[in-house]
Amino acid sequence: MKRSSIFLCISLLFIYSQGFGSDKKADKTKNILEVSGYIYTQFSQQLDGKTRKEYGFQVPRMYLHLKKRIDKIWRFQFTFDGGILSSSGDYTDSLGNTNAIETDSKRYEIFLKYGYAEATIINNEKISLKSKFGLIDTPIILYFNQISNYRWIDKNYIDNATKLLSGIQIDNSADVGGRLDLSIYKRTAFSYALVNGEGFKNVASETYRGKAHYFKVSISPFRKLYINGFARVEFYEPGKVNIFYGMGAAWKSYKVKTGINYITGTKEIDSKDEDKNIDYTLLEAWFNCNLKSALAIPILVYGQIGLGSYESKVPDVKSSSTETFRSAAGMGYKFNSKMKVGVYYTWFSYKDVVEGDQDSNDFYVKSEFRF
Repeated sequence: MKRSSIFLCISLLFIYSQGFGSDKKADKTKNILEVSGYIYTQFSQQLDGKTRKEYGFQVPRMYLHLKKRIDKIWRFQFTFDGGILSSSGDYTDSLGNTNAIETDSKRYEIFLKYGYAEATIINNEKISLKSKFGLIDTPIILYFNQISNYRWIDKNYIDNATKLLSGIQIDNSADVGGRLDLSIYKRTAFSYALVNGEGFKNVASETYRGKAHYFKVSISPFRKLYINGFARVEFYEPGKVNIFYGMGAAWKSYKVKTGINYITGTKEIDSKDEDKNIDYTLLEAWFNCNLKSALAIPILVYGQIGLGSYESKVPDVKSSSTETFRSAAGMGYKFNSKMKVGVYYTWFSYKDVVEGDQDSNDFYVKSEFRF
């Protein structure tokens, strides 16, 4: 069924690009189906002190973008995602969310990550207003991937919160719904999205009619500096809210990309008893530098740190308090705009009042290929 849907979407887009808009007076660029994508590869070695554990080659992610502009207003995009994401069961994380277990099933799955229509409502030098509806990118995760250019190395910790919050997932990078984006003088940007809340991996299994609301504001007082505030509010059960909000700042230029975010959140387990709520905090920071201007060769230096903690008095939660610290750093080489490779080393420290302390570290060789 998945394969049939994928081939059907590709076929329809190809037929449309060839058969419609054949007016000779029309702009030829409107009739072009844009195809692009990228592939992440890596070699990983798990380390535990002097002991070497599992190692091997992986292709963590593959993306294929199909984009079609119909006219000055309408644009369509389909993005297919490939990775080792097969589910072999369910688990309940520390917030009480039931999620599919992602296992190394030794086979790749291809699924639709984005599939939406975008309308440009206003577009001039002062104001830009756009809307999307369908299976859309949510406003927070992709924004920080773009501003940091760090995704080929690792996920940001809003997307990868499970690493720091003992299995707690706080956001999804894509979901079904609608979104508005407003930009004023290219200095201030506002985004709002209304989505189902279950995420792109559960588009056909909405658990409750309550929806998730996203809010994001970004202010750029001068070029390259971005001051950001954001929030996600999800009504996941009758009378119960799962909310997080955060703020941060980032610097984005060709030479240096760096930033920091602080997030705090609460999931209501009992709306009448605050002592039974689960509270969590997350701090992340990153840097990603290109040393070509200083060394005359495109050497990349990058790193990331994350600190997460949560506290709960809920009897059913296996652990009442955890603290996790993860840091990483590496160096790479950018051959051109289409290819870069690098090495990456991560340190991980986990403290749990029930399970005790755990430490681990890993070594990677990573690469990104674009087409």
